[in-house]
Amino acid sequence: MKKGINLGLLIACFLLYGLLFYGVPRTQFLVLSSVITLLFIGYFFIVKSAIDFRWSIAFRLIPLLAFPALSDDFYRFVFDGRLVATGLNPYLILPEKFFQSADYQSIIADSFIYENLNSKQYFTVYPPFNQFLFGLAAWFSGKNLWLNIIFLRLIIFFFEAATVFLLHHQFGKKIARWYAFNPFIIIELSGNLHFEAVMIFFLLASLWLLKEDLIPLAAVCFGLAVSTKLLPLIFLPVIIAEKRLAKGISFAIMSGCFNLMLASFFYDSAIVQNFASSLNLYFQKFEFNASFYYLVRAWGYATHGYNIIGKSGVWLGISAVVGIGIIACLRLLLPKKISFEESLLFTLFWYLLMATTVHPWYIATLLALGLLTRFKFVVLWSGLVFLSYHAYQTTIFSEQPIIVTAEYLLLGSYLIYEIFWQKKELI
Repeated sequence: MKKGINLGLLIACFLLYGLLFYGVPRTQFLVLSSVITLLFIGYFFIVKSAIDFRWSIAFRLIPLLAFPALSDDFYRFVFDGRLVATGLNPYLILPEKFFQSADYQSIIADSFIYENLNSKQYFTVYPPFNQFLFGLAAWFSGKNLWLNIIFLRLIIFFFEAATVFLLHHQFGKKIARWYAFNPFIIIELSGNLHFEAVMIFFLLASLWLLKEDLIPLAAVCFGLAVSTKLLPLIFLPVIIAEKRLAKGISFAIMSGCFNLMLASFFYDSAIVQNFASSLNLYFQKFEFNASFYYLVRAWGYATHGYNIIGKSGVWLGISAVVGIGIIACLRLLLPKKISFEESLLFTLFWYLLMATTVHPWYIATLLALGLLTRFKFVVLWSGLVFLSYHAYQTTIFSEQPIIVTAEYLLLGSYLIYEIFWQKKELI
């Protein structure tokens, strides 16, 4: 009987993932949210069942031949990758200017890629190891966009499979199952081609090696995580506090030197300025699915009559840095009150609360860290964050404040419950 139910669950999930990846555009929010809700229901039953965790690897192969339906970031991955594959430095090339040059047709060879870039006016912000992976996929696929997407997805598939096995063998079978079968992880990483998958593997590998006190190897893995996405840099204060300053500082120096070595392959005097200008625009112009920032923005409209993102983005950034420092100090001074994993979790959570932009895939790292602790509000957020796709129902991007508010109220309520009333894990 149980085998029949488990088989039915697997078949239902395979069909739902197939429908989602190949038949539901992000403009169809009602269908999208319905399919995702069903997948999350199946997720809770599968995790509690005896279904082998390796079936989650098979789920990640379902979107192999599909174009990402919920994100267009991959066009930049392809653009940068083709530059790298032909020996050009992606940090020096602005898409809107390069499109007008004679080299565009011979190197990119597809105006469709340029037309769908969401960052034509910005220099790339993807770190060196990420660029290497983009270039590798472009080199194997030539000028074929579909093949390029397949090779990018195979890279993500490899690292996602590695993460699942790392969790299973080093962090616990229960943790591995909650991560491996999570629909959000499968959809946003394997489905939508977000390289948080690569960063999460190296970050978790670094944390495991730190626990084993293998500092040099941990520093290399951490360096690769940072060289994929800059986000892990915010964890350095907590790691330094965890290793009681001397080892922590050594770890930071070794990781930094390794990152500088990787960056040297792309070195040019203009890189820092170009990279910094794009990051500055990101933090002071982009806004999506934010929490505290939207409250500050509303106050700005009420008191000033215009969007004060230029100023509020800076102050929220300062608040994020101060909060991260406080969490690191708590770990150093009160180690019995807050664990290492909890310190990492709330460092990232605080950073996201202060951010002006919280795309769904930003939650992936938070989920991976949260599963290492008793706090499971991250599992709830991995489902609630899909509500943010309501903004794409029309050709004109439009967020509904009531939906964003509902997302954060539900999240905040459950977090408060976990902190003050929950005595044991529910899941």
